[in-house]
Amino acid sequence: MKKVYIFRGFSGALFSTGMDRLGEKIELSCPDVEVTVDGYESWLKHFAQIYDSKDECVLIGHSFGALACFKILNMAKYKKFPLVCSFDYSPYYSGLVGHMPDGIVPDNAVNAINFYQQVDPLVRGVKMEREDGSETNIENIIADMAHVEIDKSDDFHKIVIRAIKAL
Repeated sequence: MKKVYIFRGFSGALFSTGMDRLGEKIELSCPDVEVTVDGYESWLKHFAQIYDSKDECVLIGHSFGALACFKILNMAKYKKFPLVCSFDYSPYYSGLVGHMPDGIVPDNAVNAINFYQQVDPLVRGVKMEREDGSETNIENIIADMAHVEIDKSDDFHKIVIRAIKAL
């Protein structure tokens, strides 16, 4: 079984509602997948499950939730993650969770999809790159929408679901 962990961003109940919708869509489209949706601040609560799981674990996050995904990737370096999806990973607060330098995908992510925007002057996402020597497949998709809207894109949700189905 595959497990998908989705993390909302800061004030997730207000701004990251697209993550809840994405979770529902994944459950409907991929009946063999177990989905957990939670706030970014709960990443540590799920870390032990993810760390110990023999199942493939997919990480998805919006804003601070994407930062939480990268914290998990860095703390579980021995474990391979088939897919990590970041919706407007916001580097400005990365020091709060401590992880790889901004814009670098750790090499234990096999595939990464990064949706980012450059519209909002204060909360811009970043283009992701591989860690040195890594073979991680990275797809960067730039969006012409605001930070608080990027997680709600039906087109981006379809890309994520296709990627999960392809695993």
